[in-house]
Parts: sequence; structure tokens; C-alpha cells
Amino acid sequence: MSKILMSVTIDTECDKSLDWSNSNPMSFSSIIYGIPSILQPIFKKFSIRPTYFLSPEVIDNNECVDVLNNIANECELGTHLHADYIDPERTFINFDGKETHAFQTDFSNEIEFQKLQNLTQNFTSAFNFSPKVFRAGRYAANSNTIRSLSELGYKVDSSFTPHIKWESPIGSLIDHQDSPEQPYFCHHSNIYKEGNSSLLEIPVTIIKGTKFFIMKKHLWLRPKFSSLKEIKKIIKYMKSTYAENEFIVLNMMFHSQEIIPNASPYTKTEEEVATYINFLETVFEIAKEENIDFLTLEEIYEAFSASPSRT
Repeated sequence: MSKILMSVTIDTECDKSLDWSNSNPMSFSSIIYGIPSILQPIFKKFSIRPTYFLSPEVIDNNECVDVLNNIANECELGTHLHADYIDPERTFINFDGKETHAFQTDFSNEIEFQKLQNLTQNFTSAFNFSPKVFRAGRYAANSNTIRSLSELGYKVDSSFTPHIKWESPIGSLIDHQDSPEQPYFCHHSNIYKEGNSSLLEIPVTIIKGTKFFIMKKHLWLRPKFSSLKEIKKIIKYMKSTYAENEFIVLNMMFHSQEIIPNASPYTKTEEEVATYINFLETVFEIAKEENIDFLTLEEIYEAFSASPSRT
């Protein structure tokens, strides 16, 4: 019987406005208040160690670093690159009111590597350990990203969105439609195939419509993107489709800003935040009923690395 594992991953960024532009002036209430006072008590209740993917502006903020260092033993910390925020070829000097447009893959391979290297070094300086898990801003990861992360010592990437492609404002395309739905060690020459890379890809959990489910949209394991009924469909689909696998992995994602009113387009009022929090707790209750184990991404990496099929 397959063992079902679930990770809870949060893209952790500055507060946003209702159009996704940065707050003006830039603020971090969703991190400084929201993470320790709202999210972590929920995660403790369900014995979850979440993954916070930290954007460059968060790592550069001393108050955010203090808050996150205080909970470092209760969670997993990784990196999250919005390329506008970091040298070389940094777009913004003053971040207030700006919107992040650039894909990291819009830059040359050399510049993307240097941005990832600088992000990794900044993280290491702030937290006194090197990051092992990563998610690209806007899911913009390609073969150069995977090679760069491997070279920089990462164990896990979680940027791929099965069945979905993304277009940057300058027209470049990131096409993850061929990504497997379950974790795999990437192939060096084809990142959407199983291979011998040291980097484990743990894609965001997304399924598409099938003849069994009459669905007109892709279903994400993500608040505001799927209903509770649809979350149950995702779990049922994964259990039936991958019943022969040693592990079945569910990778939930959302943004830190979504737990604060008016810090994202998704939760504009206190009432909407309360509904959002209730949704999260209900999903975690469903996971308990399904005997799903909550693991960090690095713990999932260790499980896959130790698998007989790997060794």
C-alpha cells in the first residue's frame, strides 16, 4: 500500500495590494504578525512543519529574519526568486508599489545563475545554514535553473506546475505541461523525465479534467483555487492513479500575504481571512482522516533517496 505524504509550502513575500503590486510603502505584516500569530498555531495544532520559500526582499528585512529565525526549528526555510529584486541586473532599487514582472528565465543563463547564487548567499548569511529547497517566482524554472540549483547544493525544486504553461510579459514561455504529477529526480537533458540528477522535483499538486471528473479547469491543491469538494477529488485521483507507487505526494501551496486582509487579491476583509483559515484547517482535518503524513520537502527528498527503486 502506498504511503501518502503531504507538504504545505508557502511563497513568502512582502505584503501586496489588490492588484498584486507591492504595498506602498513596502510592509511585511503577513510575515511579522501573520506567520507567528496565525499560521504557526494552526500548523502546531496539526503537527505540521511547513515550508516557507523566502523572496529576496524578505531575506533583506531584519525584522522578518528575526521572526523566521525564532521559528526555524518549527518549519523548513527555503528560497524563492523574483528576479527583479536581486543583482545582477536588478530591476528595482525602491520596491514600494512595484509589481514583479520578470521571469528569472528571461535573463541569460549566466545572469540567472548569479541571481540564484546571490540569493543563496544572502539566505546563508541571514540564517547561518544553506538552503536546500527552492521555488521560482511565477514558477519560471527551466533546464538552466535545475542545473544551477544542483550546482548550488539544493536538494529540492518545487517550481513545476503540471498541465500548465506560463508566459512572461516579454513573451518568453515556461511550459510545464509535460511535468509529471509526482516527484522525480530530473533527467539532465530533459527535465520532465526521470533521470539521475541529484535534484528532486516536487511539483505543485495540480490535476486536470479526466473522463472520471467532469472538470473544465485544472484543480490545484491551493486555497481559493479549489473547493473542499475538489480537494477531496484531488486526493481520490492521486490515490487511485498512483496506487502502485511507494509514495504518493501532495504538495499544497499558497502565499503568506493571503492570511492578512488587503495584502493580496484573495482576502480583502477580516471575514474573508477567517473563511480562508477555516478552509486550511478543514483541509488538514481531511488529510488526517485520510491518514496522510505531513513532511517537509527535504524529508520527502530523504524518503525518495532511501527508496529501493532509487538505490
